[in-house]
Amino acid sequence: MNLTTSIILGLLILYVIFALKKFIFNITSGCCGTAVLKEKKIKKNSYPYHYDIIIDDIHCENCCTKIENNLNHDDNLYAKVTLNDKTLHLDSQISLSQKELMDKIRHLGYHPSAIK
Repeated sequence: MNLTTSIILGLLILYVIFALKKFIFNITSGCCGTAVLKEKKIKKNSYPYHYDIIIDDIHCENCCTKIENNLNHDDNLYAKVTLNDKTLHLDSQISLSQKELMDKIRHLGYHPSAIK
């Protein structure tokens, strides 16, 4: 076996190892690998603004959890995502512009398609 073949074989083995690690991670943690945190307790009347945002690239419950956990870290927001209609239900203590809403979701790696 010559040097070039050995290098290519080594790279191929490394690729397979990394692919298997990613596959095992996805099986055990879902596509987003998000841990489930406790749901934030809220008083509905303290969040006067409500937005429904369609996010087409939500794939699983872990995607929903990732979005909820990240947005719920902000004390002014309460987020709940429903997978079957791919909608983020966002309650807010402050008024948010359409651009601010879209930017918050894009920052998480998702692409909002519409705000109701």
